[in-house]
Amino acid sequence: MEVMWAKKGGLWVPGDVQAKPPEWFCFDANNALRFKTKTSPIVGELQPERKFLVPRQDPTYKNPYGFPDLAMCFWPMMFKKNGLKFWLSFIEKFGSAFSVGKLPRSATDAERQELLDSLEALIQNGVATIPDDGSVELVEMAGKGASADLYEKLVMHCRSDIAIALLGQNQTTESSANKASATAGLKVTDDLRDGDAQIIADSINEMIGWFCQVNFGDVQPPVFSFWDQEALDRLQADRDKSNHEAGANFTNAYFMRAYGYQEGDLKPEGTAPPAAAVVAPGAAAFAEPGQAAAIDPTQQQTDALVQGTASTWTAMVDQLQGLVDKATNVAQLQKSIALAYGDLDSSELVKLMAAAMALAELKGMDAARTEA
Repeated sequence: MEVMWAKKGGLWVPGDVQAKPPEWFCFDANNALRFKTKTSPIVGELQPERKFLVPRQDPTYKNPYGFPDLAMCFWPMMFKKNGLKFWLSFIEKFGSAFSVGKLPRSATDAERQELLDSLEALIQNGVATIPDDGSVELVEMAGKGASADLYEKLVMHCRSDIAIALLGQNQTTESSANKASATAGLKVTDDLRDGDAQIIADSINEMIGWFCQVNFGDVQPPVFSFWDQEALDRLQADRDKSNHEAGANFTNAYFMRAYGYQEGDLKPEGTAPPAAAVVAPGAAAFAEPGQAAAIDPTQQQTDALVQGTASTWTAMVDQLQGLVDKATNVAQLQKSIALAYGDLDSSELVKLMAAAMALAELKGMDAARTEA
């Protein structure tokens, strides 16, 4: 990538960056870039500094050109191409029936050639003319299915290798893929995307470093990078959620800065949400004269759910209270809960443990207050 420097506003800036054919260049023994000219087509001429950007993938001292992905596709493509060639020859040879013509021993060479021409016409159009004393027999080839499968397996194997070299996975080309394997394959594809983006970012950062060196000397240049905004937002939201559950309280200013909310999108800090009126089941709701009490269907469903599950929750609370009363220390309480509720999900068991610990703490506080 040739950098075209230009003078603008007293600064040397990259006016343009043009891609050049890679076959115009080579590297010397010191891995320095050289331009192949007419006067030096083999060794090339050494180029000035800060003139050419060389985006490469995994360059080394032994291989300054980098590692190309298509290098992994050369032999699979070669075997796939020739495998298809031999496969087609195999199908043409053994996929159709052989036609065998029979003539008397006394037949002449001209008669044999005429019969051979007739057999070729038989393969093409299905009709032929043979001598009166001759015969034609069609012979079917059997037992060649396994041999044909070998060619198919070779071609499919080469195709999979090419897909893996280019995409990092072959889930989108194989019919045996499932959702789990396809999801794992997408992660590999994202890694390849990020690797390609990193090559571009490194080249841009190199050009930014040249700009700073030319104009400002030895200073710390800014860094250019790519990122997935959706992934960053999801990561930040998960982190904020875990911090909030741990006890952190965020302000509206933080939400506006981190998530881009506008003025007026969030309620003022300190404003409590409207309290919902709780009406006991069966109790009369009061209203202004001449107005009917508003009935919330959702509240009715919630009340019915609470009444229906009250006995179950009461039994669980009583059982948990019994475990707390019998335990003499925290370790014994944890063991008792694990034995009693071992069939629960791990997350639910953690919540139950926390509730038991809170109940034990309240019990201790009440006992201490009673003694005082």
